[in-house]
Amino acid sequence: LLLGVLGQFLVMPLYAYCVSRLASLPKPLSLGLVITCSAPGGGGGYLYSLLLGGDVTLAISMTLVSTVVAAAAMPLSSALYGRLLGVHAALHVPFVKILGTLLFIAIPISLGMLVKLRLPALTRVLLALIRPFSFVLIVGGIFMAYQMGASILANVRPQIVAVGVTVPLLGLVVGAV
Repeated sequence: LLLGVLGQFLVMPLYAYCVSRLASLPKPLSLGLVITCSAPGGGGGYLYSLLLGGDVTLAISMTLVSTVVAAAAMPLSSALYGRLLGVHAALHVPFVKILGTLLFIAIPISLGMLVKLRLPALTRVLLALIRPFSFVLIVGGIFMAYQMGASILANVRPQIVAVGVTVPLLGLVVGAV
């Protein structure tokens, strides 16, 4: 978990800063990329972990920890890189949303642990159903994102797309190491 937090809040924002400067992105976009790279992950990672045989518990734990740490780390990162870039922006920390995210994660996970403990046969059946359903959700999500974002992406400069594509790739490399 410590390595994940260090990667999320030190390596990823530094990478965003460096690659945005190399690509000569406008300074406000550079800061936006830094903030985006500092943001904790969402629930989609659990589905990928489940489908690819990864450690779902670690994925959930990492999201919980990084969501809590983000309350302090994101404003610090924003201030530091904003100063380096000469962009002054106030970052509002959405504490209510953070609490909501934590509850959104904790309640279903707690229920899942209870079902797994008390009803192991039901757990096996549910896992057999969840895997194909998860795949359908992912494909549907990609399709919907494409439909909603196609018009936005049509107006985005290629250098921004190139920088944006490298971010998850670095995340995969950092996570693999």
